[in-house]
Amino acid sequence: MKNAQAEVPSATSPGQDPRTGAGISRRESQAPAIGREAAPASPFGLLRRMMEDMDQLVSGFGGRGLTARSGLLDEGLWSPQVDVLERNGNLIVKADLPGMRREDIHVEVLKDLLIIEGERSFELEEEEEAEGIWSLERSTGQFRRVIPLPEGIDTESIQANFENGVLEVSLRLPGELPQGKRIEVKGGSREQARRMTRGKPIH
Repeated sequence: MKNAQAEVPSATSPGQDPRTGAGISRRESQAPAIGREAAPASPFGLLRRMMEDMDQLVSGFGGRGLTARSGLLDEGLWSPQVDVLERNGNLIVKADLPGMRREDIHVEVLKDLLIIEGERSFELEEEEEAEGIWSLERSTGQFRRVIPLPEGIDTESIQANFENGVLEVSLRLPGELPQGKRIEVKGGSREQARRMTRGKPIH
């Protein structure tokens, strides 16, 4: 499958197609699927369940979970805060990325995972010209957030928009989860069973 890539638009303007937005790509994953229970009543419920399951898996190996601010990050890297919500049939993921440039943000769909990553850096001209530095608290460096996606989500509908330091990613949720069909199990008569064992056809 070919990777689809585009730039995240800094703002949505009339006549502009948000799907031409920044750094979006998609590829298939070879990783084994995490075991799932029966699907909840809504796709959003499934998303929460998947995030909880993956948190438990990562925590079991000494990590702090995917939904934690520093989930799947090495020491020294910063992690932006992320909100995940449902709106008008879409899954909305918002990430606070103050001080970042659009071209430094990369959004990727890896099968059933949404990956947001990039790098933030600040110019140190003001600090270097200062007579003394009391503290430097602004986080810099690379970051990476991984958000599990519910089963059946339309990854082709992904849109990304970056404006006022906030990245918003939207994906269309499945309209309806597939419903199972109950099959009635019928029992045959004893006479039919005897005729079957004798090799006689049942009429």
